[in-house]
Amino acid sequence: MPGFLVRILPLLLVLLLLGPTRGLRSRFLPWAFHLPRQAPKSQLPLHKRGTKTAPNEHASSNRSGRRRRRQQWNATQRMFEIDYSRDSFLKDGQPFRYISGSIHYSRVPRFYWKDRLLKMKMAGLNAIQTYVPWNFHEPWPGQYQFS
Repeated sequence: MPGFLVRILPLLLVLLLLGPTRGLRSRFLPWAFHLPRQAPKSQLPLHKRGTKTAPNEHASSNRSGRRRRRQQWNATQRMFEIDYSRDSFLKDGQPFRYISGSIHYSRVPRFYWKDRLLKMKMAGLNAIQTYVPWNFHEPWPGQYQFS
């Protein structure tokens, strides 16, 4: 039996270190560095999907969409209330359930922020909590640094 383990150990190490991302490496090395996956084409903006649109058509649709949203925002006043009698939150008069997650932006490289937030949104979260390490932003009393 020990001879068998000696012969198979190099193969297991190769599979562990060079195997597919969803294989042994991700199971046994959860701290392994993984690059974010690309979003499906349906979630990409039009100019990144590979579809051809006339430059003016895309720009005008963007502007009209913004204008429409601004008009909707001005037309209806958004409301947020707490209904203590039913022990629930109300958003625009409808019951609203928070599904929250947390992210420490100081522990995630800036390059991955958008990816992590998108993953949280795709997981169904509608609220995000973050910890602000104030000692990073105020190294000396009265001097603030948010870069």
